Amino acid sequence: MIYSAFRKRFFVLLFGSFCAANASVLDLTLEDAVRTALEQNAQLKIGATALQIAQAQYLQAKSAEYPSLDLSLSAYRMDEDINTKAEGAFVLSQDFTNQLALSAADLQDEIVSIQTGIDSHTNLVQMLQLVQKGAVPAQSVPFDMDIKILGKKMAAAELALSYPIYTGGKISAIIKQASLNRKVKSEALRRSRSQVIYDTKKYYYAAILAEKIRKETEITLERLKLVRDLTEAFYKGDSLKVKKTDYLRTLLTVNLATSMYEQAKSAEKTAKAALINAMGLPWNTEIRVVQKEFAKPSDDVALNALIEDAYRFNPEYGQLRLAIDISDARIDESSSGYLPSIGFQANAKHFYNSFDGGYNTTQNRNSWTIGVGLKWNLFNGFLDREKIEQAKLEKRTLRQKEVVLKEGLALQVKAAFLAFDSALRQYRALSGALENAVENADLNIRAYRADMVSTKDVIEAQLMEAFTKTAYYKSQHDYSANRALLEYIVTSSVEE
Repeated sequence: MIYSAFRKRFFVLLFGSFCAANASVLDLTLEDAVRTALEQNAQLKIGATALQIAQAQYLQAKSAEYPSLDLSLSAYRMDEDINTKAEGAFVLSQDFTNQLALSAADLQDEIVSIQTGIDSHTNLVQMLQLVQKGAVPAQSVPFDMDIKILGKKMAAAELALSYPIYTGGKISAIIKQASLNRKVKSEALRRSRSQVIYDTKKYYYAAILAEKIRKETEITLERLKLVRDLTEAFYKGDSLKVKKTDYLRTLLTVNLATSMYEQAKSAEKTAKAALINAMGLPWNTEIRVVQKEFAKPSDDVALNALIEDAYRFNPEYGQLRLAIDISDARIDESSSGYLPSIGFQANAKHFYNSFDGGYNTTQNRNSWTIGVGLKWNLFNGFLDREKIEQAKLEKRTLRQKEVVLKEGLALQVKAAFLAFDSALRQYRALSGALENAVENADLNIRAYRADMVSTKDVIEAQLMEAFTKTAYYKSQHDYSANRALLEYIVTSSVEE
């Protein structure tokens, strides 16, 4: 009768808990929790933005492979016209001076002929004699000029094209570094995603375990209350086996179990709060873990395969390998300093000026140039040599770090695998013990109702059942948590 009362109380409690749940509670499967965490996590959004920045930097580096075409337009007005001023003297050549002297003498003879009517060449003959003797000195003509070459208003347009023909491998090395940096950011995002997935799984499994322990503690408490009520009835009745000490023992056990039950409830709330935080939900969100059981443990992984997968998929190891490749590209970039750079250049110009004359001629208004240029740094104080040496030393450092990381990664996988394997073995060992513990507790309750076993034995049987179930659930949790840890280290789950 007392046992029936216990069952009735237990099912009423479960029904009341079910009815108390309201529509605002968020039901979560493990997949829902992971998806929500990936959508809400702020760090992932930062990582995605960093990847977009790396993509933009890669496209910037790629732009160096294409020609650049620049158009420049300008229009302006000056305060005054542009002019040029020159002073000096033009020195005439001796032949030109002689010709001028002969022409002047001939002109004088013509004037005399006109005035006298007598045809005479006296002046010309005399000047010719002086020229033949070289007696005519060279002459110079002084000048003082102020010439306008451009007006106040001017407009110009220029279209310039440049294309790198050869850079000694510098452009390709920079593009390679940008491409590898993009992959580094992608690996970092994979690591962040893997971390979010692992944290969410870890806390989800912790919530399942906390709920199961809370329920088991609650059931154990109800059974111990039943034992207490039976003990009280036996103690106040005609039983010769049950003493006051037995009754006091049951009271103490129930009080301790009540304390453990309160701790279990608090642990469940804490686990769910951690899960809510991992998913990036508001702190006051109410959730209900839909999945009530752990996945059945199985021995389907091998240590050597896990280590090999870690070398293939682990983002930290991948980032280090990419860093080594980047150092190779930096060596190539530094080595390009020893080689010349060759480029093609072309431009077309047109300008307008308000002054129609001076520099503003038909030939000068429109012009174009085309050519090939070479630049070769013959000596820069051994700068290129030291850059190459620095890049090589950085690569050597990364190689040394790779050895350390590779060994450390294998140790991490091994430690997680050993914990995973230990949980699997505990699960197998406890699977058989669980049946025995449940049967033993049930038989002790029945025997105790018939006053056939001691109070100590029945209490011990109930506690042993609770302990065995808790250890059994803990082994399942440890198996799932360590499997998630292995996936996190290897990061194969993200790849899958």
